[in-house]
Amino acid sequence: MMKAILSVSILLALSACSNSQHTGASTAPEGQQPLSPEQSGLIQEVEPSHSSVDTIGANADTSDVHMSSIEPEVEAMFEQLIVQAVADGDHQKALRFVQDAEQAGSIKARKIYEDAVKVQP
Repeated sequence: MMKAILSVSILLALSACSNSQHTGASTAPEGQQPLSPEQSGLIQEVEPSHSSVDTIGANADTSDVHMSSIEPEVEAMFEQLIVQAVADGDHQKALRFVQDAEQAGSIKARKIYEDAVKVQP
């Protein structure tokens, strides 16, 4: 939450600086040219990178990066259950474990299931 507030504050500050330069606001005395951005050390415009890091409130729908939100111990437990169910030939049970793991935040569960099926004789 603090990162979001900080990001918004920075964006608003940069926007205010950019707007004051574009609206003709100048601190140069009358008859003198205002300093260029290079001379004054100010950045005139900021180009957005369009990455999910720049997006406040990014979620799975807006981001290409998927991070697991499940505890490693819980993911390991699901992996064991999936592999064991496939080994026992109970694919319905294995797929239920995959669904449960994905709902818990696993991004590896489906791949674990597919790999377990591949090694089956």
